[in-house]
Amino acid sequence: MRHGGGSSTARDPSDLVVVSNRLPVRFDDAASSWVTSPGGLVSAMRPVLARHDGTWVGWNPSRRPLPPTRSMRLRGVSLPADIASRYYAGYANSVLWPTLHGMRERVECRPGWWDAYRVANEAFADAVVRNARQGATVWVHDYHLLLVPRLLVDRRPDLTVGLFLHTPVADRRAIEALQHGEHLLAGIGAAALVGTQRACDAARLQSLLDSFAGRRGGPVQARVRAHPISVDVAQIAATARDAAVRERTARLKIELGTGRRIVLSVDRT
Repeated sequence: MRHGGGSSTARDPSDLVVVSNRLPVRFDDAASSWVTSPGGLVSAMRPVLARHDGTWVGWNPSRRPLPPTRSMRLRGVSLPADIASRYYAGYANSVLWPTLHGMRERVECRPGWWDAYRVANEAFADAVVRNARQGATVWVHDYHLLLVPRLLVDRRPDLTVGLFLHTPVADRRAIEALQHGEHLLAGIGAAALVGTQRACDAARLQSLLDSFAGRRGGPVQARVRAHPISVDVAQIAATARDAAVRERTARLKIELGTGRRIVLSVDRT
């Protein structure tokens, strides 16, 4: 899907704000236009935001004005290049990603990465505060923004904040071994509801948060539940019934030969 030029002019705050590192659109330099970002999160969240006239807050590395869309409002977060690199490629993807996957041997940490992660999370939280209506629901996504729930609760206690973690959750020792692990747990624990893909990840994360709250002598605020993210089933079913799709499917069966089983997979590198 391609988007026209221009910028979104709507400034009304929203009752539903989704915040993630990546926006649902990206600028394609080769085509000189905005196109839909790849990934399951966009497919899953677009219809939800469309139904609720919601706002999506995300990093805009292109610095170009974001395009108008009919399904949602887009709000970009601008980060200085050095902060963006140390936050994203640095702390998020070289520290948190391998830690959460239980690959401690791949963890790399350099001076300044944590500070950049904190500064970037504050920038995302500031953008949400500007775009969330009184009493709004804010849905924070993934390991890039684990400090945001705590920042939002401190700045806007009227908001209801949820967090969805799209990665696995490693054992307790891997996370507690992080130098700033308690800051991360404080951020996660400030959400009213934390979602994970698998029940085992929910159990591990709830145990971590319970232990963290116990050390601080306070109650556990966050409820952690497994809520596997889905896709727009109705849209996929409608696409499968489309005449052009059915015609192309029939041609493929002829080209590949009858009696053969076709397996389609998608790999992310």
